Amino acid sequence: AASDVYKRQVPQWRLLCVLVEDGGLTQVQIVARTVMDKVTVSRAAQGLVKRRLVDRSQNAADGRSHVLALTTEGRAL
Repeated sequence: AASDVYKRQVPQWRLLCVLVEDGGLTQVQIVARTVMDKVTVSRAAQGLVKRRLVDRSQNAADGRSHVLALTTEGRAL
Protein backbone atom coordinates (compact mmCIF):
# COMPACT_ATOMS: atom_id res chain seq x y z
CA ALA A 1 0.00 0.00 0.00
CA ALA A 2 2.81 2.42 0.85
CA SER A 3 4.47 1.68 -2.48
CA ASP A 4 1.30 2.64 -4.37
CA VAL A 5 1.06 5.96 -2.50
CA TYR A 6 4.75 6.66 -3.14
CA LYS A 7 4.44 5.91 -6.87
CA ARG A 8 1.42 8.20 -7.16
CA GLN A 9 2.52 11.13 -4.97
CA VAL A 10 6.22 11.57 -5.76
CA PRO A 11 5.61 12.40 -9.44
CA GLN A 12 2.90 14.85 -8.38
CA TRP A 13 5.29 16.61 -5.98
CA ARG A 14 7.97 16.75 -8.68
CA LEU A 15 5.50 18.27 -11.11
CA LEU A 16 4.38 20.83 -8.51
CA CYS A 17 7.99 21.80 -7.79
CA VAL A 18 8.74 22.37 -11.48
CA LEU A 19 5.64 24.54 -11.86
CA VAL A 20 6.61 26.58 -8.79
CA GLU A 21 10.07 27.20 -10.25
CA ASP A 22 9.19 27.70 -13.92
CA GLY A 23 5.53 28.77 -14.05
CA GLY A 24 3.12 27.38 -16.64
CA LEU A 25 4.58 24.65 -18.82
CA THR A 26 3.45 22.10 -21.35
CA GLN A 27 3.71 18.42 -20.49
CA VAL A 28 6.54 18.06 -23.02
CA GLN A 29 8.48 20.79 -21.20
CA ILE A 30 7.83 19.10 -17.86
CA VAL A 31 9.09 15.77 -19.25
CA ALA A 32 12.31 17.50 -20.36
CA ARG A 33 12.86 19.20 -16.99
CA THR A 34 12.04 16.22 -14.76
CA VAL A 35 13.26 13.32 -16.90
CA MET A 36 10.00 11.53 -16.03
CA ASP A 37 8.33 9.69 -18.90
CA LYS A 38 5.25 11.09 -20.64
CA VAL A 39 2.85 8.63 -19.04
CA THR A 40 4.05 9.46 -15.53
CA VAL A 41 3.74 13.20 -16.16
CA SER A 42 0.28 12.73 -17.67
CA ARG A 43 -0.97 10.70 -14.71
CA ALA A 44 0.54 13.13 -12.20
CA ALA A 45 -1.06 16.05 -14.03
CA GLN A 46 -4.46 14.35 -14.09
CA GLY A 47 -4.27 13.71 -10.35
CA LEU A 48 -3.31 17.32 -9.63
CA VAL A 49 -6.05 18.70 -11.89
CA LYS A 50 -8.56 16.46 -10.13
CA ARG A 51 -7.34 17.78 -6.76
CA ARG A 52 -7.61 21.35 -8.16
CA LEU A 53 -3.94 22.08 -7.51
CA VAL A 54 -3.11 22.50 -11.21
CA ASP A 55 -5.10 24.06 -14.03
CA ARG A 56 -4.87 22.76 -17.58
CA SER A 57 -5.52 25.25 -20.40
CA GLN A 58 -5.11 25.33 -24.17
CA ASN A 59 -1.63 26.38 -25.32
CA ALA A 60 -2.05 29.66 -27.22
CA ALA A 61 1.21 29.08 -29.11
CA ASP A 62 0.30 25.54 -30.18
CA GLY A 63 -3.35 24.48 -30.32
CA ARG A 64 -2.41 20.80 -30.03
CA SER A 65 -0.98 20.99 -26.52
CA HIS A 66 -1.99 22.27 -23.10
CA VAL A 67 -0.27 24.38 -20.48
CA LEU A 68 -0.25 23.27 -16.86
CA ALA A 69 -0.14 26.00 -14.21
CA LEU A 70 -0.63 26.09 -10.47
CA THR A 71 -3.99 27.16 -9.10
CA THR A 72 -4.28 29.36 -6.02
CA GLU A 73 -4.64 26.18 -3.95
CA GLY A 74 -1.54 24.71 -5.60
CA ARG A 75 0.54 27.79 -4.83
CA ALA A 76 -0.71 27.78 -1.23
CA LEU A 77 0.34 24.15 -0.82
